[in-house]
Formats: sequence, structure tokens, C-alpha cells
Amino acid sequence: MKRPVRWLLALVSLGMLTTLPTLTLAANLLTNGTFKNFSTIPGRSWREFDEKVGTGWTHFYMPSGTRLDKLHWFSSTDFTAAFNPGGNPYELEGENGSAQNMWSAYEFDAGIYQRVTGLTPGTVYAFDVPFVTFWRGPGYPDSDGIMKKWVGIDPTGGTDPTSPDVIWSDPDSDDKKWVYMDLAARAESGAMTFFVRVQAPENNSVNHTDLDMVYIDAAKVDLAPTVSLNLPTTSDTNVSFSWTSSAAPGWALKGVEVQYRDAVSQEWQVVQGKTGQGNSNYSFSGQPGHVYEVRVRAWQTMAEAYNDDIDMPGLWVQKSVTVGGAFAGYVRNHFGIGVNGALVSNTEDSSSSGPQGFYTLVPSDYGRTYDLTASAGGYLSPPPIRGAVANNTSVTVINFTLKPSNDAITNGDFESNTGGWTLAGSAAIFSGDHRSGEASLKLSGPTALTQAVAVSDMHNPTLSFWFKPELPEGDSFRVSLEGSDVSVTKTFTDATPAEWQHAWLPLSQPERYTGLLTVRFESTGGQVSLDEVSLGDGPYTILLPFLLRSP
Repeated sequence: MKRPVRWLLALVSLGMLTTLPTLTLAANLLTNGTFKNFSTIPGRSWREFDEKVGTGWTHFYMPSGTRLDKLHWFSSTDFTAAFNPGGNPYELEGENGSAQNMWSAYEFDAGIYQRVTGLTPGTVYAFDVPFVTFWRGPGYPDSDGIMKKWVGIDPTGGTDPTSPDVIWSDPDSDDKKWVYMDLAARAESGAMTFFVRVQAPENNSVNHTDLDMVYIDAAKVDLAPTVSLNLPTTSDTNVSFSWTSSAAPGWALKGVEVQYRDAVSQEWQVVQGKTGQGNSNYSFSGQPGHVYEVRVRAWQTMAEAYNDDIDMPGLWVQKSVTVGGAFAGYVRNHFGIGVNGALVSNTEDSSSSGPQGFYTLVPSDYGRTYDLTASAGGYLSPPPIRGAVANNTSVTVINFTLKPSNDAITNGDFESNTGGWTLAGSAAIFSGDHRSGEASLKLSGPTALTQAVAVSDMHNPTLSFWFKPELPEGDSFRVSLEGSDVSVTKTFTDATPAEWQHAWLPLSQPERYTGLLTVRFESTGGQVSLDEVSLGDGPYTILLPFLLRSP
């Protein structure tokens, strides 16, 4: 009895001299994530064994892909007792442990979940769980690609695995090896639900004697690591950014994944993987006029006896930056399809559009006003569009809409008058905030503008136009294209943004059309600006009326 007393006195004396550090332990927010305890599933048994699920967990299955009468949930201890009496239960964490087991010789799509309460809405939590599949048992060769595994999180706390609220990881189909799967999500309520799901096709063994097995063990939920990204919204061609990150209490920061991509190519370039700790900033060379997306994601790690590198991710943090010093935009046809290889030019400079019709054009001088034109084989060009690029960190966005080569509209650009159109109401030619060329047309108050044209052998006649509506509450702008026995109409309400935008209206006529077509624009009030009206061959795929805002 004397030795403990002397040791206590020594601690008390030491405490007078210094303050001992407090050891912060990681908190597993799951109940029974180690699967040491199991509860019987009411009404389910196999032979003399009651089926069981880890205490705190709930079993689930997808009815459309599961032979429920042939699927079983066991503890690994019971599974070993049933099929390998005297053997050691298969699990991850060490001797005298246990794991959740599922098995069947038939198809299934099933798993387990746990709903965790007492969480903080808006906070990001991470889920990590190792599990292993055995297609036709451990004695059968590795069969990657057959049994699929997922983890999922419902940030609202719902428990339906078919709900659209569930965020699922990418699938993994490695066979006969422990795979650590993880996911992070932001809590939308005080509860979140964490799913472990496995899908197996029909077992093709003779008389279904081989068993497909699943083991789940050592699941963890904790606060996710955090990262912040410092990225300017605009930049010159030298794009620089930085990040800072931290791990949750009880965890160590493992690193920060860093990637960037050109928004046009959509291919992520990897700066560093999740083990990258040394860097906290990066620079790359960007192309003028291009938008780049940068994303970062922090990872944290901890050690257990069975694995000295258990890691968890945070959420991706993503921002975009525009590299300045250029005109940029898209060249599209009259029904919104990007035109590759279109020529965009001014009197001194030129450039060709690429995939999806995206182009950039670096001017010879910043601050100087240019008239830009766009052209491509098989199309007519719209009027020039005027603009200037202020400096090497600014971008002037100009989008072009090419006209069909068989455009049937007269005076669709309204450069000086309304010739070719029938007007009922008030309209005026204006410049200043016009769309292209020297002017646009503005309809004011209750006004109707019509033009009837005769066309021959036109494929799926499609009306195209740019417009800017400024509609008071309750007013609308109605556009129609009418043939002898077919017509189509689109109505824009006062909820339509008051900005220049492109829209097209296909007649959706499967046969080539010959005859009279009437184009009609009608506003009930307010003001609607109109420009670049065309009518010609439309898409071969039948499309609904569509609107494309100018970026």
C-alpha cells in the first residue's frame, strides 16, 4: 500500500512545478463501430443461428436486387461457428474481436447503416470503414470487378438508402482484400446516417454451394479535417494560390490534395496527392481568357494497432479564377451548338474556336476598342460586336451566334429601321446597350412585330433571336412560329432576367417544310430589346424551345 501513496505524492509534487499536457483523443461518434456487440434481428434465423446485426446498426436491402430469403446477416463469430467450428472468427482488429458478416449464394444489394444524432448542422463529418468481399469464398481466385462496395451518407439524417439525399462514394470492386472506404459530408440537420452497401450478382457456382461473403469492421465517424483556399477571382497568366489546413482533435494532418483544371478541357491536373504536406502554395501558367478551377481537400490520419495509417478526408473546397488579358467566349450556331474551328478576328488579330466553340483572342493593345467578327463555313456571320480589354487581368466576354446559311428573315439585325416587318405598337431603333452591329430594336408597351416568309424544303425550321426583356410584374413576352398546319410558341414571364440572352424555337417538324411561315414577337407591356433574328434549317434531333443566357 505504501508504493501507490509515494507515487501519488510524487505526482502531486510534480504538479506544483509544471502543468501536464492534456491528451486529446479522437472521438468515434458511432455506437459500436468495432462490432464487439451484436443484437438479434427479429424474425430472421438460419438453421439454429439467429441472424444478428451490430448493436446500434440496422440492416437494409434493395428489394429489386436481392433474394432476401437467401441473404443472411451474422456476426463473424457465429459465421465461423456455423461453417468452420473451432476456427478463429474473421475480423480486422485482432484476437477476440468480431466483425459484421453478410453472406449469400444468390444476388443481393444490401448492407447496414447507423443514424448518428447530436451533430451540429453545417459542420462537416467524415466516415471511414474497412470492409472486404469474397466472391465465392476465400478459396476461389481473386475476382475483382464482380462484387461492388459503397459507403454513403445522408446529411439530413434519413434512413432510406434509395433516397436522393444519400451521397454515395464511387464504387470499389477489389476482391479478397480489406478496402478502407471513406466519405465526408456537411450535416444538414442534427443527425446524419452512415451506410455501408455491397452488391453481388447471382452466384454461378454449382447448386449455389459457394458463398459470397462480406466482412465489415472498425468503422469510424468523426469531425472532418478542414482546409481554406486563397485564390483570386482574376489573374494575369501567372496564377498563384495558397491553402491552409487543420486536422480534427486527436488526428494528425496527413496532407492536402491539390488539383486544377481548365474549365474547357475539364481534365484535372494533380499538383499533389493526399500525402503532400510540405507545400502550402502553388503557381501555374494560364492562358488568357480561360477560366481555371482549383480544388483542395485535406486528409487526416491516426494509428491503430491493426493499421498505423487510418485516414479520413474533408470536403473538396473549389474556386475559379479567370486569366485576364483577352476577349473570350463561345461561337455557337443558331440552335446553341458550339462551332469548332470558327474564325474570330478584328482588323489586327485572329483566333479559332476550339471544343464547344470556345475561343480567346488577345488584342494587340489593352484599352483599345475593337470590332470583333465571327465566321465559319456553312453559316452566315452576325454583325460585328464592339468591345475592349482593359488590362492583363481583365476579360471581356463576347459570345457569337452564327446564322443559318438559308436564313429567310429580312432585316433581322435592325441596324437602321424595321423594314420587312409589320409593326403594331411602339418600337424604336437604339444604340448604346445594343447587342451587335450599330443598333438593336426595342419594343415598348403592348406591341406586336411580325414577318411572314415563304420557305422551300427547309429542314425543321428554327427561329433564333437575342432579346433583353424588362417586364413589369404580370407582363409577358410571347414568341411564335406558325406554319400552315403546325405552330410553336414560347412565353417569357416577368421572372425572366433582364439581360441579353439567346433563345431558339424549333418548329419540330420531322418532314422538310415548304410553304408560308409567320414569325411573331408580342409584348404585353414594359420593354423588350430584340436583335439577330434568323430563321433557317434546324437540328436533326427534335428539340424543345430553349433559352441560353449570355455568360
